[in-house]
Amino acid sequence: MKAKKIHGKKQKYERISLQGTALIHDDDHLFAAPLENLSRGGLFLSQLTSMKQGQVVKLVIKSEELAVPFQAEGRVVRVESSERKGIAIEFISLKAFAVKLIENRVSEKTLESELKLL
Repeated sequence: MKAKKIHGKKQKYERISLQGTALIHDDDHLFAAPLENLSRGGLFLSQLTSMKQGQVVKLVIKSEELAVPFQAEGRVVRVESSERKGIAIEFISLKAFAVKLIENRVSEKTLESELKLL
């Protein structure tokens, strides 16, 4: 597992770039935002900056690169509104099949990248 530092904190899980869409629901609103990257621990959604740090949300993640969409519950851990606009969400509830789905895609994409280097 390759973890790197982001905003002064070391990432616990390997993160991959992944195109897709996330539907985000809080108590009052439903948003759709482009998925930028994904890991076992969370994701980054671009363009969406109207959420508050600490806010708990429900998510549906969809991508052609994933076998099926999955649901999760997460907490907004960072809101970026300067150069890179978007929000970082840490998963706080994720079903076992979704964990396996993410881990498998991360492994596949990492292997694809390593094979391209050969």
